[in-house]
Order: sequence, then structure tokens, then C-alpha cells
Amino acid sequence: MSISTISLRAALFLSLTATAPADAQYTATETVLLRTACIAQTTLDFTAAPCAELLVTDQGHLVADNPRLLSAETRDTFVAREETLCAEGSALNCARLGRITFATDLYNPRHFDLLSVACDARIGWACSALSDSADSLSYIPAKHVADRQRLREWYDALGPACETGDQTACVNRARLNPVLPVSRPALEITIGGLEAPCEDGHARACTVLSDLHGDGAYALQQVLPDFRPSQRKADRYARLACDWGNPSGCYNLGLSLEDNWELAHMRYTEACAGGEPEGCAELRWESYWRRGDPTGLLSNACRAGDFNACLYLAEKRAEPIRLDSDAPADKARLATYAEDLERICRMGSGTACGQYANLLSYTAPDLAREQAYATAGCEVLDGHACYVLAYGHETQDAWPMALNFYQTACDLEFWAGCAASGYLLETSKAAPADRDEAARYYQIGCNHRDARSCRNLSVLLRDTAPAEAANLADRACALNTGYCP
Repeated sequence: MSISTISLRAALFLSLTATAPADAQYTATETVLLRTACIAQTTLDFTAAPCAELLVTDQGHLVADNPRLLSAETRDTFVAREETLCAEGSALNCARLGRITFATDLYNPRHFDLLSVACDARIGWACSALSDSADSLSYIPAKHVADRQRLREWYDALGPACETGDQTACVNRARLNPVLPVSRPALEITIGGLEAPCEDGHARACTVLSDLHGDGAYALQQVLPDFRPSQRKADRYARLACDWGNPSGCYNLGLSLEDNWELAHMRYTEACAGGEPEGCAELRWESYWRRGDPTGLLSNACRAGDFNACLYLAEKRAEPIRLDSDAPADKARLATYAEDLERICRMGSGTACGQYANLLSYTAPDLAREQAYATAGCEVLDGHACYVLAYGHETQDAWPMALNFYQTACDLEFWAGCAASGYLLETSKAAPADRDEAARYYQIGCNHRDARSCRNLSVLLRDTAPAEAANLADRACALNTGYCP
């Protein structure tokens, strides 16, 4: 790698560091932790009121009308506080109130109003939440006559508000015009109502335009056949939206830069740090960074919000990891590593969640806490986290649950999960014995160089296919000398 390339990457990530929003909250992994804490009626050292805070996430419907988890009195007190702070001018609390309204009154357009105001005030995660909000309004059933009437009155008021210069109203009207059951789609409203605000620097208007000219083009043409999408325009609008601080626009820009993985990854980082879940999902899918990258670059990327870079940095700082050492320096380093893993897990890294849960089992055994963090990692599709979760169920003799998560780990290409799945199927611990299915899982793991899978398959086939069993035994030995005769 050339010095100039390193310098460019460092400079670009330093610029991201300076602009990454600080108010993004409740990543996918944090939401799972909140839900787990709520159901278990504990805090996980997370928040004093996990069930109330769950209302602010995309899983708020789980507690909105569940008095066993969240009493009406607690909910009303919580909502009243958000109402007061929003009325006093806090855009963040208006965003939170929008999420709460979405969870408690799905067909009320007020949640779109609140989230749009917050998004336009640069509360990034509110921008992403607007998608769910718009979807709920577009699918109000015809039998909900009062809800549709309320929506019609709210939508009709957007036109006059827009004419007075209210850009948020203009963009809301344009965004919802082609999808609401109470509106009449019109190109001059949908596109015409977005182009001028976008050129004036309205980030959300640019984001919507990038959506409509990009992935949303086909759907828009179904209701507005005269619409002519342009990928060139989609890319330009995404760049403007991202430059003006809309994280969903940064995500769209990343998609347009897939032929330049470095730049695309930077935009996904910016989107994730700003509160766009799809940006975080891209970071989980594949990391641009590698463990051997220079510490300085990893530090810059970590400060910008890339949890993969943070994880590699934490691993480097923790070396050498000595789990059984009583030396003060080793214990202090391990404690710091655990704190880093927990923080990075909450940033959205499923890998860090799994590693933290696994580390807890060695350093501070607490099965409930281990399972909570393993669940958070597994739900965002980290195979190792699913394996740790499965092992926790196994220690409690919850064999069907253990098998389920071992199989999930195998499906997610954590190959040790294939060996464990095969073993439970072979020994009938979790279900009636199924040697053929056990052999299939062993074969998958062995094909991907998991020594235990090869060894177990060898033993399984010893009587029926001795020659193949011998070859598998040799392969297991070659992969791990611990399996040699």
C-alpha cells in the first residue's frame, strides 16, 4: 500500500470523524438488549426503564399495549415527559415521541409529522424511521373510516402549509403523494415538490429523490407512468443528501459506489453512525478493514463509527490475552477488553456481542447476561454469537433450543456449529436420532475444514464405509493434531 493511499484514507476518515452525528441511538443490537432486559425485568446496566425505552425503537409495539411489561401509568408518565421536552423545542425528544406514537397509534399521521421535523433538524435515526411511518399510513384499511378521515384532513393541510413556505410540509406532501390511499398522485407534486427544496439544501428532499430515481423507480411508475427515472440523478441526489447530513442519503450513496468498495464503505460507516440501520447492516455483512491494518487508520475509522475497525483495534490492544493469569497487568487488560467488546456490541457489531458473551463465560460467569449479549449478536446474524447462545442452552439441558441455534450457527458459516448440530442429531439429545441428517451436518463442517466434523463423520461411518471413514480420520488429524491416533 502506498504512502499516498494511506494518507488519503486517513484524511477521509478524519473528515468523517468530525461530522459523524452523536445522537444516533438504539442500534439493532441495543434494541435486542433492551427487549431482553424488558422481558427479564432487569436492566443489564443499560437503562433504568428498559420497557419504556423499548417504545422508542422499532420493537415498541411489543410493549405498547402489554401491561404485564409496561404499566399504563409508567407509559403515560414516560410519554408526558417526551411531550414536554418536544414542546420545549428538543428535536431529539420529538423524534422519540414520533417513535412512541408509531408504536401506540399506528395510523396516526402525527408520527410522520414528528419524525419529519426531527429528521429535518438532523436527528439522523428519525430519517430512517420515516420509512416505517410512511408505510403504516399507506396501508390504512378501508374499514378504518375515522383513521382515513384523519389522514385526509392532515394531508390536505400540507398543501396550504407548503404554499406559505413550510419546506417540511412541502417535502412531506411530495413524499406521501404517490402512496397514500387518500391522495391523488401527481408528478408535479411528487417530483416538483422535491426538486426545489433539494436544490435549496433540504437533505431529506434529496434523499427521497434519490430513492425515487433509484430503487423506488418501478413502484412510482406504477402510479405515475410518465415518470422518467435517471440513475445519474439518483446518484447526484444521494451525494447532495449525504453532504447535507442525511444518513439515509449516505446509504444510497454507498450503494451507488459499489465499484469503489473503499468509498462505499466510508459512506456506509457515515450512514450507520448517523442512525441508518441499513448502513450498519452493510458493515456487518463485510468489513473493509482487516486486523493487520495500521493502528492509526483503525483508530480514525473507529472514531468515525466503524465498529469493525473498533473491534480490530480492541483485539490489538488486548494482546496477549491470558484468561487464567492472575497478573495485575493481564487482568487489567482483560477488563478493558471486556468493556471495549460491550461498547462495540452496542454500536451494532454482532461479532463483538458474541465475543463479549463468550468472554463473560470465562471471566465473570453470568448466564443471563451471556445469553442476552449472545442473542443480540445472533439476531444480527453472527454465527459465533449463535454458537455461544446454543452452548448456553446446552448447559441448561435445553436441547431443542441448543440444536436450533447450533444449526443457525452452521447456516451462518460458523462451522463448529455444524459439528455440534450433527452430534445432537446423532445422539438423540434434542430430537429422535437421525444419522443421515447428522452425517449431512458433519459433511458440511468437514467440507469447510472443521476438524471435529471430520472426526465425528469418520466415527459415524466406521462400520458402514470403513475406507471413507479412514480418509476422514486422516483429514481430521491433518486439520487438528488433537484428533490424531
